[in-house]
Amino acid sequence: MLRIANWEKYYEPNTNPLRPVKKPLPWLKLPTCMDEGYMYLIEHENGGLHFAAWIAMLEIAARRPSQERGKLPKGFGSDPHDIHGICQSLFLISRIPAAYFEGAIPRLLEMGWIEEVEGAPAVATVASPLIPPVRHALPTPPKVRQTVLRPSRFEEFWKRYPKKVNKDAACREWLSFDCEEKADLVFACLLRYERSREVASGAVMNPASSAEKVGWLAMCHADNWTSDWPVSEGAKQAVEQEKRPVLPAGCANCNGQPFVNGARCTCPRGRALKLLDEGRG
Repeated sequence: MLRIANWEKYYEPNTNPLRPVKKPLPWLKLPTCMDEGYMYLIEHENGGLHFAAWIAMLEIAARRPSQERGKLPKGFGSDPHDIHGICQSLFLISRIPAAYFEGAIPRLLEMGWIEEVEGAPAVATVASPLIPPVRHALPTPPKVRQTVLRPSRFEEFWKRYPKKVNKDAACREWLSFDCEEKADLVFACLLRYERSREVASGAVMNPASSAEKVGWLAMCHADNWTSDWPVSEGAKQAVEQEKRPVLPAGCANCNGQPFVNGARCTCPRGRALKLLDEGRG
């Protein structure tokens, strides 16, 4: 029999062992981290079909009786562990072609997402008394990595971000948070982070979230891109320089000097300096 690995940890919504849900589950938990395992499954010529088969297997396992929950149904014929028979059972339940499951199950076993219990699936096909075995299994060519075109503003963000870790995950979060439309806010937040003590000390956050830690993009998105950090000593001078107003050029009378005969000049630069004097006073 085949079983979903780590069912209780990742998929079982009922966490109280004293009150088990005996009826079929109407829903289940599903991790949303599109990590390396997900990429390995999907970056295959038939990856989309295999992913559809995987989701169907999760739903079927959730509809099993409580003592069998997390396990896939047995197959037809004299050997209930025959993989072709199991795929026929999955087809009858989901109406997803058995060939999809036949292509997905060996890969999922290799990945450790499903596991064998109570006997291993047989390689030989056993004829079903109800449905003849399907012999049109999909080909399983090696993994194909497609060329990825990422948003231009994300590429700009990636060049500037001080820690280059997991670019694909960062791009997914960039798109999920609509960062392309809010790029000005994102880059203003990034500028504050670049000048922070955290970056200066080398304790830089990962750009994307993982199962263990929240990433920089997710944290700043939750703060609506208003996150702020203490400024490092090296960046304070640049920050102070930006706060200073840009003064107009001086005229021929003052030649850019602050005073002419002990008074401010009447040119635009002199008037601006006079306003600054009044503001300080």
